[in-house]
Amino acid sequence: MESSSLSEILYNLKDEVYCAFPDSFWVRAEVSECRENQSGHCYLELIEKDENERIIAKSRASIWAQVYRLLKPYFEGETGLILQPGMKILVQANFEFHEVYGFSMNITDIEPSFTVGDIALKRDKIIKRLTEEGVVDMNKMLDVPIVPRRIAIVSSGTAAGYGDFMNQLNNNRFGYTFSCTLFTAKMQGEQTTESVIEALDNIASQIDDFDVVAIIRGGGATSELSAFDSYELAYYCTQFPLPILSGIGHQRDVSVIDAVANQSLKTPTAVADFLIDSVRDYEDTLSDLLLRAVRLVQEKIDRQEDLLLQYKMRLVQLPQKIMTLKMRQLDALWLTFQSSVRRSLDAKKQDLLLLQQRIAFCSPDECLSRGYVRVFGKNGWIKSVADLREGDEVKMQFADGEKSATIK
Repeated sequence: MESSSLSEILYNLKDEVYCAFPDSFWVRAEVSECRENQSGHCYLELIEKDENERIIAKSRASIWAQVYRLLKPYFEGETGLILQPGMKILVQANFEFHEVYGFSMNITDIEPSFTVGDIALKRDKIIKRLTEEGVVDMNKMLDVPIVPRRIAIVSSGTAAGYGDFMNQLNNNRFGYTFSCTLFTAKMQGEQTTESVIEALDNIASQIDDFDVVAIIRGGGATSELSAFDSYELAYYCTQFPLPILSGIGHQRDVSVIDAVANQSLKTPTAVADFLIDSVRDYEDTLSDLLLRAVRLVQEKIDRQEDLLLQYKMRLVQLPQKIMTLKMRQLDALWLTFQSSVRRSLDAKKQDLLLLQQRIAFCSPDECLSRGYVRVFGKNGWIKSVADLREGDEVKMQFADGEKSATIK
């Protein structure tokens, strides 16, 4: 019986592969594994799935260090992404078969626009699905309260975006005060969807305490924000009974959460500005109404005075007796008018006083005068005992001055 050694067979197979693929090819695939070693090489496992998400092809691939040093910054700079499992890529590769190490692909180039297009396609499919289900605009149909001052915040407590949001809100130039409650959640990674939904569940359990929900985080790589393109999270937001304000930090694209939120704003600071502007608009409306009320009362007084002047001029031409009677009636009418105008003015003054009291009631100084205390740490205003540690130095602001203290 004729036979061949293993090495002979594998050498022949190596030649066949080289003959079949003498040049490099562009290959579409999905990354299932990706790791870099200390030498700077990148090792990938590439797969292809059918329409039922079953794997129908698999191969290992390598990007040698001298190539990877060029491809990595190029790909990340063009897409804002890092190579990671689950990503669709288009790569140029050489195919080799080694008698010891087997078949492999050596990647020499990558096309970033293919990956960006795939991500955009997935996002568009989710938005289309939500549109077909008739829910994509449900949260947009909710009215944002005229004065949105009670804010439920979904964010990471250590995120820079959350700090920017609170700083912008608390240090607004109009002195408006807001009641903010943080519901912490993971804002990147695989657990983001589950964590944000859990935070929204907690808000829903005390929904009467809030006017709006702000989902915020600072900017970052597109890959870090991919969780906000989740269908499950987006659908949950469409059903949420409070208006959702999104400030997720996308600069290049609009996420699915941005598409379904009541208000989509680029950054956490922009969300804070929206809230401040909403209160400012309400204050401007009140001021306009007050000016209009004063103007209407004055116009009414002017008209009545003109009418009385006409009556007086007519009475001069009447016989003395009739004139005396008319004058008495006129005096009585004048007294009645003065009384009516005085009551009207008193009522308007009372309305103005109440409005002034309502505006003054919102000021930080008024809150301090009622016995509240503002506590500041080295990072700003302390909102929760979780922000304090034993030995922290704090400053307490009272209505009549400030005191320092050490937490024990």
